[in-house]
Amino acid sequence: MEMERFQALVLEKLTSIETRLERIEQRLANTEPRFDSIGQIANLQAQLDKLSAEVATRDDLAAIEAKIGALNMRLLNQEAEVLRLKLAK
Repeated sequence: MEMERFQALVLEKLTSIETRLERIEQRLANTEPRFDSIGQIANLQAQLDKLSAEVATRDDLAAIEAKIGALNMRLLNQEAEVLRLKLAK
């Protein structure tokens, strides 16, 4: 009788383990597409980082425009000075 009870307990535990294993397999199957998505997201992030390195930001463009504006002012001042010197002759 003792052996039969032991076998029943072992069988019960094995059944429990199999059930848990099936649940784990199902959860794993459900998470695999997420890992694919994560890989795609990482790929897109790498592409975005590459583009960001190649493209000027708004702040960069604003700084460039400010420098161009300053150079234009200097050029206008120089042209005005040249004109003033020509008229002074």
